[in-house]
Amino acid sequence: ARLDGGSSRRGPYQEGLRDVPFDVRHGEILGLVGESGTGKSTLARTILGMVQPDQGTVTHYTKRPQMIFQDPYSSLNPAYSVAWTLEEPLRIYGKYDAPERKRRVREMLERVGLPEECLKAKPSELSGGQRQRVGIAAALLRRPRFLIADEPVSALDVTIQAQILDLLRQLRRELDLSYLFISHDLNVVYQLCDRVLVMQKGRIVEQGTVDDIFDHPRPPSPGRCWQRRSEPMKQVFCRHRRLYIWLLADLALLASYLLLRGNRACMNAAAGFTRPLRAALGRLSYLVDFSVM
Repeated sequence: ARLDGGSSRRGPYQEGLRDVPFDVRHGEILGLVGESGTGKSTLARTILGMVQPDQGTVTHYTKRPQMIFQDPYSSLNPAYSVAWTLEEPLRIYGKYDAPERKRRVREMLERVGLPEECLKAKPSELSGGQRQRVGIAAALLRRPRFLIADEPVSALDVTIQAQILDLLRQLRRELDLSYLFISHDLNVVYQLCDRVLVMQKGRIVEQGTVDDIFDHPRPPSPGRCWQRRSEPMKQVFCRHRRLYIWLLADLALLASYLLLRGNRACMNAAAGFTRPLRAALGRLSYLVDFSVM
């Protein structure tokens, strides 16, 4: 997909976007970051055709781009079951009969990691992670090549976030997808995306690879919420977070040795405790906010 310049208005007098030329390359995950109110969601709606730009053009090199919404509960119809929700895009398409629709729904449900029992459930009977998986399955049923993910993990807890992000990576490999990934979480963007767009006041003020944006940021300007004095320390932590987690676990092991010196059974128990702790924190560390770490 490519957006060439142009502008879009969110109301009769308010200009939402201006000068936003960029392209999404085949097979990549393009991150879009910026403070609230900069026009990220307006840009997503413009790409999907829900908002018509006053100037400029949107060029799609694939058919039927789809969207994964931020709140999985509000994006699903609470009155209908998961089976009805997933079959609806295929019914509208009108190409498949009922048995083929059911087969495709079961196949997609398995692909996103949900049991077949979820087909009879309504959204209120599912967890947040399960609802988001249903939303991802609904977006993929028409086999799109381009997905817009509008903060798809911001409403989920940390453990479920990691599972959904792993699922998005897996689906990109299996289905040859490209993503426009909108997020406020710079840690997630750093780990997931290949390139990054930075928006400010409806304009793209910076774009480049993840390493370029995080290692060589532009000078601070008003509204750049991630440009603070602690930025160099954040960059260092971003590159070496797993090493720090391992060192913390080893320090805990050393402290246990000093406290329990001579008691081999306690030492073995401490070593057995720190090993899974190091592995678990290593997987989830990129989802923990820098200020917490």
